[in-house]
Amino acid sequence: MAVNIEGAPSQEAKADVGKTDPLLLEHDMVRALSVINRVLDYGMLKYERRSWMKVAADRWNSACRRHRRSRDTGQMFDDESGLLHIAHEAAGLIIQLELFIQQNPQYDYLSFREPPQEHKRTSK
Repeated sequence: MAVNIEGAPSQEAKADVGKTDPLLLEHDMVRALSVINRVLDYGMLKYERRSWMKVAADRWNSACRRHRRSRDTGQMFDDESGLLHIAHEAAGLIIQLELFIQQNPQYDYLSFREPPQEHKRTSK
């Protein structure tokens, strides 16, 4: 079911309500994406392009948890790469998500339920 997004532009010239807005990620979070991309660049140089696909999801989960543990103990940067632990963790989570989607193509991953709106209402 298409979700009518409040505040969406007029649909007279182009009907795009309910379609994903790539700018939410690619523009609004460009710095975070660039840092995660550097982790993937580092992994490609250390191993080879797409080598992440040859590693089981549970090993990626363990790697993410090691980076989380390092962050939880106050370490901001990974000793080996010099990149942020949180960026390593985010890259690992994205890899796990991609592996899950590839292994479970039977699900619809793009549809969502209409979000609650009660928190937007103000009483007068």
